[in-house]
Order: sequence, then C-alpha cells, then structure tokens
Amino acid sequence: FIVSTGHNSKLQKVLEEKYKEFDNVAILPFTDKISEYMKSSEIILTKPGGLTTTEIATLRKPFIHTMPIPGCENYNAQFFENRKMSISCDSIDKVVKNTKELINNKELQEEMVKNQENYISQDTCDKISEIVIKEIKYGKSMRSSEGIKKFEELEEFENFVEFENENIIDLWQPLEFNIDKNYEYISKSKIFSMVSNLIYYGIAYPILKVLLKIVYDLKIEGEENLENIKGGAISVSNHVLFLDCAMVGLAFGKRKVYYTTQEESFKIPFVRKLIKYLRAIPIPKSIENLKYFIKEMDKTLKEGNIIHVYPEAALWPYCNKIRKFKNGAFDLAVRNDVPIIPIVCTFREPTGYRRIFKTKKDVTVKILKPIEGEDGGNSKEKAQKLKEKVFLEMKKQLV
Repeated sequence: FIVSTGHNSKLQKVLEEKYKEFDNVAILPFTDKISEYMKSSEIILTKPGGLTTTEIATLRKPFIHTMPIPGCENYNAQFFENRKMSISCDSIDKVVKNTKELINNKELQEEMVKNQENYISQDTCDKISEIVIKEIKYGKSMRSSEGIKKFEELEEFENFVEFENENIIDLWQPLEFNIDKNYEYISKSKIFSMVSNLIYYGIAYPILKVLLKIVYDLKIEGEENLENIKGGAISVSNHVLFLDCAMVGLAFGKRKVYYTTQEESFKIPFVRKLIKYLRAIPIPKSIENLKYFIKEMDKTLKEGNIIHVYPEAALWPYCNKIRKFKNGAFDLAVRNDVPIIPIVCTFREPTGYRRIFKTKKDVTVKILKPIEGEDGGNSKEKAQKLKEKVFLEMKKQLV
C-alpha cells in the first residue's frame, strides 16, 4: 500500500508512526514522480479532483473516489460513477467496504477499465491541438456553412493521407503519377483480372511464402479468427516493413485482398505496374479525388472483398510500438457496416542457427479477433470508438 500525503508533513508523521510496524505500507511525502506510482498501482483511492481523476482514467486503473469537497468534486464523482468508471464514497466506512470489495472483484475492475476505454480518450491533447491549428489556419472562414463543409472534407482527406514529415524513409520517385476523377482504382477488364490472379497466386504468393520464411522465419498466428469472415471486411496493421503487406496477403491465403497505398508507390518504375497487378490501390492526394476513391472502396466492400489499410499511414521500419491512427479505415467500416480485422507484426529474436547470420529480428504476424462497431451515437462517434478499441487491442500485443 502506498499513501501519498503531499505537502501535509503533519499527516505524514502521524501515518509513519501509526504504520511503522507494517512492511507493506509506504508513506510518501510530496513527489514529482506521482504519475509513476499511479502507473504501478492496481487500484487507486483519490478525492475527485478533475485533473487527477482524468489522469487515472487515461491510465486505465480501477479507482475509488473518497469524500468530495462540496462543489465541482461532487459533479466529478457523479460523472464517473454514473458511467461505472469509478466508485464514489461519502464516508470512511464506505471507503473501507468498497475498497475491500474492489480488491477481490476482478470482474468489477475489468468493467471499470472497459468503461474508461469507452468514455475517456487517450489522445485528447492531440485532438485539441488539431482543432487549434485548424482554427489558426482557417479562422472565421471555417465557421460559415460553406466553410464547415470544406472543413469536413479536409478532415476526411486527412483521415487517409499522410503528411510529408511522417515518413522516415524517402522513396525514389522519378516518374509522374496523377489521379483524376476518371482514374480506375480497380480494373474492370477480365483480361487484367486473369493476369492479376496469375501473378498474385501463381507467382508472387509461392515465391513470397518461401522468401519471407527464409528472411524473417515468418510465423502467422490466429488464422482461425478469419474463419467466420464471409463478406467484406477491413484489415488494419502496423506498418513496420517494406514487405509487411506481403505478410498480410499470406495471412489471408486465397481471400481477395486489396491494399491501399500512397501515391508515391506509383511513381517508381516497374514497381508501379507490378503492384497494380498485386491489387494495390493508390490513395489520392487531393480532396476532390478522395470522394471517388471512397466510393470505389464502398463498392469493393459491398462485393465481399477485404481492404487492407495502414492506419498509421507512414512506414517506420522495425518500430516496436503502435503509432497514432488516422480515422479513414474506421469511417469506412462504420459506413459499410463491416468488421475491422486487426493484424499486428511483432518482432522476435532469431533462434538456433539463425542467430549466426541474422542481424535483425524475425517476424510473427498475429491475426486478432474481428472487431465490430458498437451501436449508439452518430457515425463519427462510432468510428472514433472503433478506432480506440482496435488501437488498444493491437497495443496489447506489443506490451
């Protein structure tokens, strides 16, 4: 048990004297490391101050609100208790009783954490910053009806497109490539489809299966989670290798998968032709053309196909954490009522004889259980909740 008395040195001395015989009780004076103690705790007791309470919820910790100071703290305690994110107590007896119950009730602890995930976002600072930046850029023009429409188009555009400073690898791009409203994202030619299937299944699939086994000792886990996917779906994964899209393709086997990619990939000689046959779909870099892209994606999902999206947008080789997601994949999933299939590329140390010549880590691809959008709220709220849920499930694989 850790008790922080803050600047109350008198209380600190009283508690130290009272619990000096207890090896499992630590009395702390004021410390600037309190957040670290909170992270290491299993259960937290605190008065319902706004900042501390919100911080605990973002840390996803079960907690109890002790007696509030009348005023704002009453409303804080009520807000969290009504949403079953905490337990509020108005007396010492209730604090003791509820603490004992919470310590021994793992289901209640899990329920609290789940509700915190549903109601308290972990990227609020980023969202506020984005709103401030857009307000500075566009000011009053964004508050008119026409401005609001442009603002919504801009948001949808930013949900898919990466910005120049996000990639940490610059690709060679000697060729021009332009997308207009007539661009054919998925060819309707039967001959093209036949050649595409031949290259994908007859050449690329067997070669990559052997190559990725040799280079990365590729292992795929969770294939049983794909068994019940009969119609359209969106798969998402972290983007950590040039060939992680091939790993995703091997994970899906014979299912038809289309892979969204940045325009820059279509500016590379030969590669642009090859990836087109391998079902790569370029994401347009203009707001005007994005609506045609989204329309084509909607149609593709309705036809029962899989669309793979990198919600992190940019490639960061061997990155060992899940980075911030863009909203595009989750907007598509909610609008078309299809599940998200989370896929995580994880790294492991080479074993056996591979340790002799391997300088970089091997790869395990983990296919997680499909996640459906929840009922309630508007489309934007549903997409946000879906994104946060998928993010947390994928993040767990890299802890």
